[in-house]
Amino acid sequence: MRICDVIKRQDIVGKDEHISLRETHVRKLSNELTLVPNSTLFKNPVEILTDKHQRRHEIIVGVSYLELARGAIRAAMEGIKLIYQN
Repeated sequence: MRICDVIKRQDIVGKDEHISLRETHVRKLSNELTLVPNSTLFKNPVEILTDKHQRRHEIIVGVSYLELARGAIRAAMEGIKLIYQN
């Protein structure tokens, strides 16, 4: 975890602004600053959302909306340069 990483830990999602020996300052997406004791970061899983440039997203779609969702997803993906397909 480094300064400017976006992290997620339980109910906190935000960008690391400062890391000290005792606490980490996380700027939440709502622009609030949260001081997180490092002991909670060490004892609980932390997701680093900016570790890689590409991320996988899962979309859950109800069966009755499948065709509508398929068209919307396809239209959104047409502008992406590289798409991994199974």
